[in-house]
Amino acid sequence: MARTFDPIELELLWRRLISAVDEAAVAMVRTSFSTLVRESYDFSCVITDQDGQSLVQASESIPSFIGTLPETVKHFLRAFPPEKLEPGDVLITNDIWLGTGHLPDITLAKPIFKDGKLVAFSATTAHAPDIGGKIRSPEPREVFEEGLQIPPMKFIAGGKTDETLVTIIRKNVRTPDQTMGDLYAQIVALDVMEDRLRTLMANYGLSDITDLAREIQGRCETAMRAAIRELPDGTYRSELKTDGLMETPITMKLELTIKGDEISMDFAGTDAQVDRAINCALCYTNAMAMYGVKVCTSPNLPNNEGAWRPIKLTAPEGSIVNPQFPAPGGSRMLIGHYVPMLVFGCLGQIVPERVMAACGSPLEENRVEKVTRKARFNEMLEATLTPLMSRIFSNQFPAVYLSFGAIQEMTTLRGYENLRNYTRNPALKILCDRIARQERRHFAWYYNHARELLLNSKGARVLARKLLEFNWVPVGAGIKSPAEVKQLFMTLFPAPSSREFVREIDSRMGMLPGLEGIKLMEPYFEKAGAL
Repeated sequence: MARTFDPIELELLWRRLISAVDEAAVAMVRTSFSTLVRESYDFSCVITDQDGQSLVQASESIPSFIGTLPETVKHFLRAFPPEKLEPGDVLITNDIWLGTGHLPDITLAKPIFKDGKLVAFSATTAHAPDIGGKIRSPEPREVFEEGLQIPPMKFIAGGKTDETLVTIIRKNVRTPDQTMGDLYAQIVALDVMEDRLRTLMANYGLSDITDLAREIQGRCETAMRAAIRELPDGTYRSELKTDGLMETPITMKLELTIKGDEISMDFAGTDAQVDRAINCALCYTNAMAMYGVKVCTSPNLPNNEGAWRPIKLTAPEGSIVNPQFPAPGGSRMLIGHYVPMLVFGCLGQIVPERVMAACGSPLEENRVEKVTRKARFNEMLEATLTPLMSRIFSNQFPAVYLSFGAIQEMTTLRGYENLRNYTRNPALKILCDRIARQERRHFAWYYNHARELLLNSKGARVLARKLLEFNWVPVGAGIKSPAEVKQLFMTLFPAPSSREFVREIDSRMGMLPGLEGIKLMEPYFEKAGAL
């Protein structure tokens, strides 16, 4: 017979559950090694029922993990059915499609038993300080380039840690102590949730939490359906374009349908996945879309399985919001953070008073990525062109240096001008204006001196003409893509051996060269007869 709960008892149980996950979160922060957990709070703690359906999450949990973590627990159950689990097990994975969409987020889950019966799971996801591969770069073409992949497996089996896995993780990350320290902090959180749930069950005479979960999740589902029924039925559409890759924007489309007490979302028409690490796995797309719906319908409702049941989502396989293996996704937030904005674009047509203005996060992150790519691009150019020009045009070398100074000042200037246009903070606008005026003066000084040296110096006129043909005023200002860099080198150095150099520089575009990069490139210049 199903157990019922009166309102007072239910509230006491609910508050105890919240305290359990919040206490676990505090324990995790206090025992973690990295600032990602201690200061950024880039983690989540949840308790689910025996089927992996979320029941309660820590107050400080972030929206994406609230949506992805319970789904990962369900994936664990598919890999390890209850009969394959035992007390003391801890499961682990960072699989992009089963987890959160990128490898640095590592998920752990611990089955909780009572009298030999599986009754619940405690689970955590945290952003590791490092997972190997390229660091926070959109450059990888496949997930294999992004770091260590951990399939669903037992990190601890029956209380015994898999030391082989520990060795593999430590060997493949740049911060072995911090990465493992955070994993052990996650285990501390799992243990705290398990202990507090066991105590709660003992105090209230619960043999399992089936009835309690059904009551809490059912109430949340009822409240969410009531909130959806208040919205007018219909189909609403929104569309936006992100900056995408270099000069190619990414189009995202959403069709949101309200019918009675249910909402369905369809991303049909969204652009296909790309061969860069901005693809957004369906798990992350789903979490961010659910977040967008919830804040517009019932923002104060607890986040658990019941709140999500009336909401369905589909996205075409192979689209950028549902990429297929082995698509990379390390910078999936550059797409995923736009998903709530698409939802707001739909619901804002019927309840504009509930839709908050865009936070700027997707735009700013994308803009920062583009500026970073540009800065990295300029550094590669500087590292390769500087030794060449300093030897060919030794007396004109200051012109080259000044040209790159002008590029950097222009990049900084545009950044502050963009920030001024987007911010609504009057004090910040004034500060941006002041800095922009200073950067304009610096740019003008660099630009004028570089142009004078390049165009009026006999030894550099040929080079200047070549550069100006590529719209480089000053040097490098017109560069737009790696293809233009290749074309430039082919024009300046037509010798066949220079093509080898072009292939080399193309394969290393994602690298900041420094002194090692300069040493690497010099032999190719020599082969081309340029030095």
